Amino acid sequence: MIQAVERALDIMDITGRAEDGVRLSTLAAELNLNSSTVHNLVRTLRVRGYLEQDSRRRYRLGAALVDLAARRGQQGLYRRAGVEMRMLHAAIPEATITFSELAGSEICCRLRMSPDLPDVIQYPRSQTFSVYGSASGLCLQVFSPGFRELVQTQTDFDESAQSYWSDYAAFEQAFTETARLGGAALHVRSQWRLAAPAGECHVLGLSAARLPKRGIKRILKQLCVAAARIVKECD
Repeated sequence: MIQAVERALDIMDITGRAEDGVRLSTLAAELNLNSSTVHNLVRTLRVRGYLEQDSRRRYRLGAALVDLAARRGQQGLYRRAGVEMRMLHAAIPEATITFSELAGSEICCRLRMSPDLPDVIQYPRSQTFSVYGSASGLCLQVFSPGFRELVQTQTDFDESAQSYWSDYAAFEQAFTETARLGGAALHVRSQWRLAAPAGECHVLGLSAARLPKRGIKRILKQLCVAAARIVKECD
């Protein structure tokens, strides 16, 4: 066994059992290690989000573990999304296909397929999408209950969206069109960006520099059907 990994797991196990958090000195005593060794391990776990430190300098389990547990519970959803993404990739190999999740106020990409790595499903660690500059962001504002209101309270439109939209009226028009079509289709910075809702908190996206303009609605419908199948198979 790898000693550093084993010690890191022991730290998370001890921290998880401490209802009121745990101090560095306590961790060092329980593991029978010097404080500097434990500090280095804890620092790495904090950087990766597996531990957090409160105002009393006590350590608790971090958000990354919650996210990891949620992903385990959603394995069936991701597996089905992967099947649909592969079919879309086979039909439109020049496009990048994504499957994203709404996590609080962030849109986090969970799965990705791209032309540079054909047939490979990637698992991005930190890729997020703009709430105003992406089709996924627009789609979630339309179809995820309460998300638009959250965006409006936390994000200034003029500061966040001026590079994507000429004015708020243009965004409103796209919002209405997305609701009508059941998915979003944007042409932003010489790139087509499409997205379809997969339930209330997930979205299936597609982007490419070149798509046949007359075929955009057909591709969007194809995307919407694929997203609907993901939800149906996982119900």
